[in-house]
Amino acid sequence: MSSWSSLKKGGKVISLDTSSSEENKEPNSPVNEEAAEGKEAAVASKAESHMPAVKVEKTEPDDTSSKKRKACDMIWREHTGFGLCRGSNQLPCSFGKDGLPAQAGPCSRCDLCSSDALEALHDGMPQRVTHLLSNLHGKPLKHAFVRIKIVLGKAAEADYKMRRQRVLQRRNPHRPKR
Repeated sequence: MSSWSSLKKGGKVISLDTSSSEENKEPNSPVNEEAAEGKEAAVASKAESHMPAVKVEKTEPDDTSSKKRKACDMIWREHTGFGLCRGSNQLPCSFGKDGLPAQAGPCSRCDLCSSDALEALHDGMPQRVTHLLSNLHGKPLKHAFVRIKIVLGKAAEADYKMRRQRVLQRRNPHRPKR
């Protein structure tokens, strides 16, 4: 055969032979059926010996709620597995619980201490920065706004102060309802 390929479906081997031979001209003759079975067995043994086994992937049911939950966890949870934040060059980190250092990202700094991460979040996901700021109070909050002012500028600082205020108003259980 000049070029060949085979597919195995169930227990039967299906051969896709592109060569021209006289045996293929008469499909109903008994001699041709025996030759075809012999060819199929030879093709199957060749295919099994030279081709690597293909692993069949199991597909899980498309559960969009679990995918949304995973994406939500990735966005809103703090980093894990990289230790505590080293802080920035200007200020030590105090953006974790009770004014302690926060969990560090891959660059060994938290999102508020890392200038690159803070700029990237400001450009792509400012809601993450707002979320981080809404969980801070007192001195760590002041440090965070100083950090934003240093890295992003006064306009961004004013914007995040307004965003934080709005988030806290929305969280208030005693706010007026429509």
